[in-house]
Amino acid sequence: MQGNEASAPNGSLRWYLSAMAAIKDEAPYLDEWLAFCVSEGVEHILLYDNGSTDNSREVLQSWIAAGIVELFDWPIHWKNGAQTKAYADALRRLRGRTRWVAFIDPDEFLFSPTGKSVAEVLKRYEDHAGVIVNWQCYGTSGHKTRPTGLTIECHTRRAKSDWARNHRVKTIVDPLLAIEPEGSHLFKVQPGRALVTEDFTPVRVVRALKWRRRFRHIAALLPYLPFDPYSTREPSPRRISVSELRINHYVIRSEEDVALKYKDRNSMRERDRRTHARYHDRNEVEDAILVSQAGLVREVIARVHAADAPFRTREWVITARERWAFDAQRTPAAALQLVEARGRFLNRLKRSARLLRRNLVVLWLAARDRRVPWYAKAVAGVAGAYPVWPIDFIPDAVPVLGYIDDVVIVSLGVFLATRLIPAAVMADLWAQTGQV
Repeated sequence: MQGNEASAPNGSLRWYLSAMAAIKDEAPYLDEWLAFCVSEGVEHILLYDNGSTDNSREVLQSWIAAGIVELFDWPIHWKNGAQTKAYADALRRLRGRTRWVAFIDPDEFLFSPTGKSVAEVLKRYEDHAGVIVNWQCYGTSGHKTRPTGLTIECHTRRAKSDWARNHRVKTIVDPLLAIEPEGSHLFKVQPGRALVTEDFTPVRVVRALKWRRRFRHIAALLPYLPFDPYSTREPSPRRISVSELRINHYVIRSEEDVALKYKDRNSMRERDRRTHARYHDRNEVEDAILVSQAGLVREVIARVHAADAPFRTREWVITARERWAFDAQRTPAAALQLVEARGRFLNRLKRSARLLRRNLVVLWLAARDRRVPWYAKAVAGVAGAYPVWPIDFIPDAVPVLGYIDDVVIVSLGVFLATRLIPAAVMADLWAQTGQV
């Protein structure tokens, strides 16, 4: 082990918020992740090195010297429960030393969308054993190779908020009330105490149905199936809420990272690796909620690497956050919902445009088909001719509104004409559109 061995005196707490993670070959991302944790009020971080072969230790030296990181060797194979056993060990080490512990991974960025630090928000939950925090999963954002900038700057596209995988959570617990981890996502707590959601609803741990895992490869092709094909344990109630606390989970940062992400899992079949990566590469929603924090993250990195000595994390972070003023810059939850609603509207609009375009081709074919009744051809002719008709209900000279009557009347005319064509003939014409 490297780092600070000193613990707090009996009956006192040395830190308010700590974090813990198991790492392997995360050197390119450690500075950013550690600095982000510090910017959210995390004062101490336990890292369990599961056999890194890169320069992770070299990167971590400054963080150890600054009194922020404790580093442990953890040579247990992942199939033998390396992560869960590391969680149990961290829980034991941090009892009596810290008020809260966040059990997260280096690709998980824990924050509050309110603009407050996580440490500030947790004061509301001090009557509870812990709080669970939902994921919001991010994809590659189109990156084929590792981008040179910060993750929070370069990865701004994620899955829809209600995606089944976003039901997954990580836990922040009071180590004095937590008994042991239940997997790597939830904890068993003392009798009479409970984990809660961000809206203070008590949480139970339930086992997921095993048959879901059989759908992993199908889910890679149909990612919005209504269940999580990888989950083994889930919190109940099963809902997604990220207005107070949230984890941005950068599962797949680039196509280049896919092979590296699973390289220690030599028993994992190649097909399973591709399936997992494809399922998690979700980029449907633009959400750059953490971009404004990049400046503070860089400032923390520079300070730690320049200091080579412990510094008072809590006071410095409070001052720095005030200077960067995140309350005014972070995107409110309501605005994110508006972004998603706008995306759904645009998708519906695109589908309608594609359908209209195909129906116009159908009517063009119908005009030459003797099986189509004359009245259907007449309606189609009127709809097609109206845009160039010299008489308008609303003159085209009127901005925007001048074209609305064209769109509405043409769309209604196409709809009516297709309904007047016999179903058998319509099906044949639709089949022909694929050949035009």
